[in-house]
Amino acid sequence: RYTLGRWGNVEDSTQAIIFNFSEELPLANNPDALIRLLSRKLIGGVLKPRSFQIIRETLVKMPLTGTTWQKDRVDMAAYLIGSSAEFNIQK
Repeated sequence: RYTLGRWGNVEDSTQAIIFNFSEELPLANNPDALIRLLSRKLIGGVLKPRSFQIIRETLVKMPLTGTTWQKDRVDMAAYLIGSSAEFNIQK
C-alpha cells in the first residue's frame, strides 16, 4: 500500500492519498509503456526525456525473476516518478 500525505503525515488515512497500481502490473514487461502511463497519471505526462531515460535504465536493470518482479518494477517506476523534479515542482 502506497500513500501520500500532506507534510509526510499519512497516519491519518482520511488525509492521505492511497495509490493502487494493480492496473499497471500487466505493463511491467514494457518499461516504456509503464513509464508513460504512470507519468500521465502522476504528473500529467510532463516527464522530461532525461528523467524518462533514467527511470527506464533503472527498470530494465531490475531482474525479471521471483514472484513479485512485476510489482517491484511498477513500484520502482512510481517511486522514481514521485522522486522526480517534475513531480516535486509546484506550479
